[in-house]
Amino acid sequence: MHGAGRAEYFIALAMGIHNLDKAVEPSIFDIVKSIREQRPRAVESLTQYVSLYTTLFSYIKKRWKAVMDCDEPTCKKTAKLMAAFTKELDAEFHATVVATKK
Repeated sequence: MHGAGRAEYFIALAMGIHNLDKAVEPSIFDIVKSIREQRPRAVESLTQYVSLYTTLFSYIKKRWKAVMDCDEPTCKKTAKLMAAFTKELDAEFHATVVATKK
């Protein structure tokens, strides 16, 4: 992995947060696609892509915690998706670490 992939991850994350702050639902796919038009190898790993979703879910949860009633289906769905993404991210990270040690 090269530095551009990691750097563009943070640009994509900033764009997602900016959209949320403007009350616009961010499309991670569209954000990454627009960045890749200028930097083809941006957000190049599954870990980075999934991490964008996980981080934005965390941001939403913290930012609007007072607004969201956690008994609502949307809140429950967000928590379920965060848990699933985190589990998969942990599994991929663990697999990468194990493969690197060989």
